[in-house]
Amino acid sequence: MIFYSDEYDENKMRKLYDDEDLELCDDYSIDISEGEILTEFATVGRDYENNICVAVNPDKYRNLTGMEYFKVYNHTKPPLANKIARIKFRTCGYVIHHNNGGKENWSLNAKEKRMLVKLLNSPSKRFPDRTVWQELISNFNNEAGKYCLPDNLPVPDYENSL
Repeated sequence: MIFYSDEYDENKMRKLYDDEDLELCDDYSIDISEGEILTEFATVGRDYENNICVAVNPDKYRNLTGMEYFKVYNHTKPPLANKIARIKFRTCGYVIHHNNGGKENWSLNAKEKRMLVKLLNSPSKRFPDRTVWQELISNFNNEAGKYCLPDNLPVPDYENSL
């Protein structure tokens, strides 16, 4: 990811947060030096049985067109995870870039892909008439501050093609 000086000023971003906010950024592996913003982070679904969760935190300073993705953590609490997968919404594929907090990029095995698909298709805790997948899309669009993903986007065949 590349930022140009006129697009992003880390010192300006640091002034937006107090010490407690900066600790939360560290806890959730939010890197303000790469443009990630604390308010742009939403854990959408957790699978306590398999100890994974899915989240979105699109960066308003990054052009995500065609590269929209969500995050999968190998723990129900992102700060306690040691692996992270960034998975594209529109197609089956990973987005790989630098991680903070010592998390390693994670390529899911067959069992983990099944767990992910099951979680994505499960009812949302917040809105039981919607799936976790639908809530990921809604939260992504909300956090991105614009309509990026269609509400009716189908779940790609992650289980067989990721």
